[in-house]
Parts: sequence; structure tokens; C-alpha cells
Amino acid sequence: IILGEVLLALTRQREQTLSFDEKMGNVHNFMSMRLVPLELQAKIRRYLEHTFDVQHSLAQDNREFLESLSPWLRVELLEFLHCNILTQHKFFRIIPQQAIRHLCMEAQPVLYAPGDLVTERGH
Repeated sequence: IILGEVLLALTRQREQTLSFDEKMGNVHNFMSMRLVPLELQAKIRRYLEHTFDVQHSLAQDNREFLESLSPWLRVELLEFLHCNILTQHKFFRIIPQQAIRHLCMEAQPVLYAPGDLVTERGH
């Protein structure tokens, strides 16, 4: 049974990789046909590769099980997952712990490629 599960997981991983490779080929064709500048093509490829790697390593960040947890366990887990990230910024360090807890409950992972502009001053 265990060997079957391992083989199934490897097969799924291979299918995902093949699907991604096909997608990247389509992206390359699209950008080439539209004469997208090479620098922008490289940026887009890096983003797509980074997104695939992160999603693949996190197993698509499957959070469906959260709904099966008790409300308090869900709060505790989400606080653990998000608090350290939020409080890395000085703005969030001065917010009361109860407010941080609420922010942790609402936080959602978002993928950005290295070097992406996340926000601009004044916006």
C-alpha cells in the first residue's frame, strides 16, 4: 500500500511538471509572437517558475482542513503561521496582540517574485 501511495505521488508530481513545461512553452510562443522584450520575458519566466516552485513545495497551500479545526485551534494555528511575518515590519510591532490575532485570521498567502513591487509610498 505504501509503495502504491509513493508511486501515485510521483506520478502526480510528474504530471504537474509536464503540465507546467507545456504551459511555459505556450507562454514562450505567446511572448515571441508578440515581440515581448527579452528582459520582460525573463521576468515573466522567473515569476512563473518561482510560483510553480513555491506552490509545488507547499502542496498548493492546501488549507481546507482549517475548517475542520475548532475555532480556537484555527486561531492558534493562523497566529503561528502569520504573526512572525507580520511583526517583522515596525508598524505591526506596536499594534496590540489582540489586533494582531485578528489580522492573522484574515491574512492570506500571496506570491510575489523576487524584486516585484508590492506597494509604493503614498498608495
